Amino acid sequence: MGKKVRCEYQIYLQPQIRLDSGKVIGAEALVRATEVGGKIIVPRDFVTKTEMKEYIFKLDFFIMESVCRILNKWQSAVPNFHLSVNLSRATLNNPEAVRRMETLCCQYQLNPGSIVLGVAERSIAIKELDRRVPTYVDRIKKIGFPLSLDDYGSGFSNMKILSEIGFSELKIGKGLIDDITYNKKSGIIVQTTIDMCCQMGNIRCIADGIETEAQVRLLRELGCNYGQGSYFYRPMSVSDFEKCFFNAVPRMRGGGQIKENY
Repeated sequence: MGKKVRCEYQIYLQPQIRLDSGKVIGAEALVRATEVGGKIIVPRDFVTKTEMKEYIFKLDFFIMESVCRILNKWQSAVPNFHLSVNLSRATLNNPEAVRRMETLCCQYQLNPGSIVLGVAERSIAIKELDRRVPTYVDRIKKIGFPLSLDDYGSGFSNMKILSEIGFSELKIGKGLIDDITYNKKSGIIVQTTIDMCCQMGNIRCIADGIETEAQVRLLRELGCNYGQGSYFYRPMSVSDFEKCFFNAVPRMRGGGQIKENY
């Protein structure tokens, strides 16, 4: 068994930007864990392999409920703002997930359209796709959650995913973005992806992991309108996000923290 560690979890937000204006149009919700004393740790350091599946499902819904609570506090001051939540494979495979997400939106009186659900390419096995589409994806879309294909180009790319699932957003993975200023082939792939998103019904295309001004300039030239990364802002606590971008938002209590033993 793995070492039991007293952990505190906190939601961090990384802004998503319009590349033409620099305007913040949303943010991705991430989670950080710290031991007593402030040392930052990651799940693989304190969760055993046998615990991982159950733990990650629980963690996904900690993030989901934290996001609902944040948006509930913000909605009167900053309407039409969206937050993105990434779903794990464990959550995708859990039949209770959709019902719980719908319940949380009702509980916090939120429009599901304000929460973008991110699904990594590697979380969708093609052999399982036909079974999942009518039961999981269709239910999500009927409720009103936008779907985002996360980390596109990470090595699992398959056009069948895009043709079968009605994504509202596609995030180009950092691996491709890292290469675009010196690898012509990466630039061609990014350009093709951006054009494809436009032709497939105006799917919003976000470049993830932007770190340099040269990348920003090239992405603009290629027609990418949105991005996120350390060039603009690193992930920040909810309270820092509010101070940085909002003036009239009620302050979050506790910064989205809970304490658990693992």
